[in-house]
Amino acid sequence: MALSVLARCSAPLAPAEAAAQREPPVVLVPEVPPAPVVEQKLPVVPASTSVADVSGTWVGRVSERVGDEELSYQVCLQIPTDLDQTGSIAYFDGMTCAGEIRYVGSEDMLHTFAEYLTSGNVANGGECADRGRIEINIDSDGSLAWRWFQIDEILPQATATLEAGACP
Repeated sequence: MALSVLARCSAPLAPAEAAAQREPPVVLVPEVPPAPVVEQKLPVVPASTSVADVSGTWVGRVSERVGDEELSYQVCLQIPTDLDQTGSIAYFDGMTCAGEIRYVGSEDMLHTFAEYLTSGNVANGGECADRGRIEINIDSDGSLAWRWFQIDEILPQATATLEAGACP
């Protein structure tokens, strides 16, 4: 018994088969106008500040949150031009503590100092922490943004905006 194979490679298709093999109709979609070009302006970032820009005497009012209580007092910060030297810090008008600051390092516009209080601190019977970390940077208006952190903390406990001036 022999089998026959019929191949229609070149044979014309019947009308129903031809319709099934046609490509789908093309649908025209109206052209969407391009979105308007929006010019994006990058924020103005002040040039990097050097330690010479932050050296000097800075004074301002500190805000500190302790539990549910908001404390407010003054700070006077003296940053030496020569960072191998120690600077000084004094808290007053609601807090009475003082000590020294030592330069730790800088990254971009952020300068970090270690604070070591020597009067009014817990070790001497006072209410202020013995040590802390201070981060500062110059704001675009020339003021000094000041943040105080407890050792090994990520969030600041106290903040202030300091202006160049003299300690009272």
